[in-house]
Amino acid sequence: MRIARYNIRYTNDFWMCAMTFNRVVLAITGLLFLEQVHATAIPSPPTVSFDDSASTSIIGVTNFVVTGADMTGMSVDVAGVGINESTSWAATGVGTGGASGTGWSLTESNDTFGGKWELSIDLGANVLIQTITFDGLPGDIVFDMYHTDPFDDSFTAEGTPGSGAGLTYSDFGGTSYDVKFQNQLYVGANAAVGDIWGTMVIDFGDGINKGEITFYQDTDRIGVNVPEPGSIALLGGGLMMMGFMRRRRKMAESV
Repeated sequence: MRIARYNIRYTNDFWMCAMTFNRVVLAITGLLFLEQVHATAIPSPPTVSFDDSASTSIIGVTNFVVTGADMTGMSVDVAGVGINESTSWAATGVGTGGASGTGWSLTESNDTFGGKWELSIDLGANVLIQTITFDGLPGDIVFDMYHTDPFDDSFTAEGTPGSGAGLTYSDFGGTSYDVKFQNQLYVGANAAVGDIWGTMVIDFGDGINKGEITFYQDTDRIGVNVPEPGSIALLGGGLMMMGFMRRRRKMAESV
């Protein structure tokens, strides 16, 4: 009986030691995991804001399908340490366009509603880019946002007539920076809706000197819809018929 009691006691001691050892291992593993999480910075998305202190009237928005090739004339200003350049956006191919300068390049391919904008910076250029300012108006371009929250019951796809559904700035690359939209636009004497803007400023704070950033931002074109030739001919024919019928009525009344 004594031997049995000793065996039970030793067995219990063994399992208690084993459980204690396992807890220590789990605790150390947890601490190492937390340390790794703390050491690895979790990327945050860009901060997007809107400055409506200035506004501009435009004649209208005529085409909400805009590609990189359609934004010719938009001004692009790049500023920072060792760099201060102004250039214009130009078409580079079918549906593609871009701008470039000292150690940097910007491109956009296909419809801006979902098409990628790509910024590339060469480390060997020895420049530190802090801000990139896009002024769309010289190229008859506007930056189009979601009119309202698409997850809200009151969501309407189109804000300003003709603009279609917008796409607010987004970047899934993990780089933290600020994006501000300025110069709120409105059509004629109508009140601004808040979905189209003339200027986009990307602010990298202290600056970046290398790497690539991919982002998304919808654009539209400024203009008015011009009737097709067939519609004009049909309208002219209708006016001529109205004039002919009016003359016949006057002749009938004078008889």
